[in-house]
Amino acid sequence: MIQDCVPGALSQLKSLSEGAESESVRLGAVKDILDRAGMKPADRIQQEISHVEGKSTAELKQELEALIGYAH
Repeated sequence: MIQDCVPGALSQLKSLSEGAESESVRLGAVKDILDRAGMKPADRIQQEISHVEGKSTAELKQELEALIGYAH
């Protein structure tokens, strides 16, 4: 079964994160490990939604007017 491959794959990922010669390979392995551990970076869209949800209509209108003012 495919699940039988998981321990070996994780071991290989750990080896790469600790000993790969290429920094980019080590970085990629570390990111993969963190992602699988549930420490994936927050999605930018979700951050923006949270930013908007936490504000009143008046605050959003003021922010929009400020942004439009900068555009001109």
